[in-house]
Amino acid sequence: MGNPPEEKGAPFAIIICISAIRACDVRRAIPKTIKAMKIIAKNSISKDCQNLQSFNPAVVLTTPERLKSIIEKGVLKLTNLETVIVDSSFLDPKTRSVLDDVPDTL
Repeated sequence: MGNPPEEKGAPFAIIICISAIRACDVRRAIPKTIKAMKIIAKNSISKDCQNLQSFNPAVVLTTPERLKSIIEKGVLKLTNLETVIVDSSFLDPKTRSVLDDVPDTL
C-alpha cells in the first residue's frame, strides 16, 4: 500500500475522521513510507482537488462532509478503493463521533 495507485485520485484506502484536527493526528500516526494525504476544510476544495490529482496518495484522510464534496466533484475515484476506515472510537470535545455526522452527509 506504500506505493501510489497508478490511477490519479484513486486511493487504496480512505480514513474518515470526526474533524480536521483528528485527521491530522491520524496522519501523523501513519508511517512516512505510506503516501497519505489529508483532505480537510482548512484548505479550499479546489486546492484539495488539485492536490489529490498531483500528489496521488495511497491513503486519503478526510471528514464526512469533505468526502462527500470531493466525490460529488468527481475528483476522488473509487476504482482502487480496498478499505474504508471509520474512526468511530474517537470523541471530539463535544463528545460527538464521526457517526453523528452520517445523516447530514447522506
